[in-house]
Amino acid sequence: MPRLALADGPERSTTLHRRIRGVGRVVFGLCAMVFGAAHFYFLEYTAKMAPQWLPPGPQFWALATGVCHLLAGIAIVTGVQALLATRLLTAMILSFGALVWAPSVIANPTTHVFWSGNAINLALAAAAWTVADMIAGQRRAESSRGRGSEPV
Repeated sequence: MPRLALADGPERSTTLHRRIRGVGRVVFGLCAMVFGAAHFYFLEYTAKMAPQWLPPGPQFWALATGVCHLLAGIAIVTGVQALLATRLLTAMILSFGALVWAPSVIANPTTHVFWSGNAINLALAAAAWTVADMIAGQRRAESSRGRGSEPV
């Protein structure tokens, strides 16, 4: 399988590469926490971006997604349920694309801010997916080292 990240892959098991993966995971987790904090700090603006038709309301979804970003970031930084957190974060970011950015592009195809928002959203989803894949690969490698030469 082709590898997307420099520090990923079984052939990259040096101490330096393990450190790079660890630093990357922590930095990504801190970014998720900053995004979560921004949801609270810019609550009014964030709520305006949420679909108005989605119950129980835009402010609820702005707060809920802020909490989810914070919790995902904490899990990623601490390593507690980090794989689950990155997978759920990826799903949440992709749902933003489906519920917020894609409809905006369809409704306003000449407005560049919606195209750039969609592109940023897809880049964030790809980053979260890459981090999840890296964490899963580390888990598989640790599992195979612990069991000998059994396939994972």
